[in-house]
Amino acid sequence: MRPTEWVTSLLDRHDLKKPDGRPLFQYRISDSEFSELTDLLKLSTIMGVKNIRKMLFWDAVFVIYASEWWRRYYNGQWGWDGIFDSLGIDLDELSVGKRNILIETGLQRWRRPVRYHNGNRMFLGTVATEGGLPLNQLSGSGGWLKHVLQPVLRKHISRGIDISVLIDSYRDWIPNSYQSSEMTRILADIAEIVVMLRQEHQLMEKEEPLKWLDSNQPDWRELFPLPIDDESGRSLLKDLVDTVSTTEQDKQSKNPFEVERFLVRAESPSPELVAHLEMPTFVPLSSLGQDISNLNLPATCKVEVYEPNG
Repeated sequence: MRPTEWVTSLLDRHDLKKPDGRPLFQYRISDSEFSELTDLLKLSTIMGVKNIRKMLFWDAVFVIYASEWWRRYYNGQWGWDGIFDSLGIDLDELSVGKRNILIETGLQRWRRPVRYHNGNRMFLGTVATEGGLPLNQLSGSGGWLKHVLQPVLRKHISRGIDISVLIDSYRDWIPNSYQSSEMTRILADIAEIVVMLRQEHQLMEKEEPLKWLDSNQPDWRELFPLPIDDESGRSLLKDLVDTVSTTEQDKQSKNPFEVERFLVRAESPSPELVAHLEMPTFVPLSSLGQDISNLNLPATCKVEVYEPNG
């Protein structure tokens, strides 16, 4: 099988004539398709990576293989080595520049962009996020995904706090090997999709939101960078939908400050008690029940008086 034949077969399964720009994880590569792809790439490496990268669509199949390998096998070891080693390719055969070109052109075939972080192009980070959430985070995570995403969703909906800021505040729940900007982006993607479903379909008004989605939007799970054929993945999505459906927006919060204390690594030899203080950037003094004229504020606090009509 040639790269073009494998790509055509995948597109045919999705009733597509050409890639439509969806994230690579949404192609939902099956075990048999991944096996065929692996054999194809391993066989082609006999010619040497410097030659095969010129083969039509080899860059495309390599990129989607890399993203799928990341989802299936990534275990916290950051780098290209695992991907290239799995195909018997010596990483040193390609210079960094040529490897970046290979990844960028492969992504372009799928109409996908290279992600940026702090103004820099992130080639490995793009491959990681295109693959979606690594399976190891569902099968052996100890529940940290749920412990992070559920309170993030509640606080975003009820208090309007930015999702990425909230995820960062729960960093202590995330295993050290997965504390990266790429994992943060994947988690933010999941949260944003659930919030979008809540808003677009008014899930808070549905008596049984999960059944409603299954009946009226049967492909809704396809939006997520999660393996929908995995019981852990289905269970997590159910919990997240329930969370956004039952959380109410707090339009008149009595207290703009919140302190949350929780124990992390409780089962380890060195558990820690962590406290998070959450507060908005602007707090109306009226919400504190204080009279500005009688309030003695420290010099570090800035008071601005706003007139309602200019």
